[in-house]
Amino acid sequence: MYYGTNSFNVINIGVTAIKEIKITDNFSLPIFGSYILNPNQEISNFVFGISI
Repeated sequence: MYYGTNSFNVINIGVTAIKEIKITDNFSLPIFGSYILNPNQEISNFVFGISI
């Protein structure tokens, strides 16, 4: 099987938070963090990033 399961299973659950950090009066830096869980494989990940 492609997803490593023989029946219906949840393979990804995630939540993301986004916040803008004010650097100057004219510029802010958007950052984000995501928590991703694969309960079928019992694997979890945390992803952090910034955008410019």
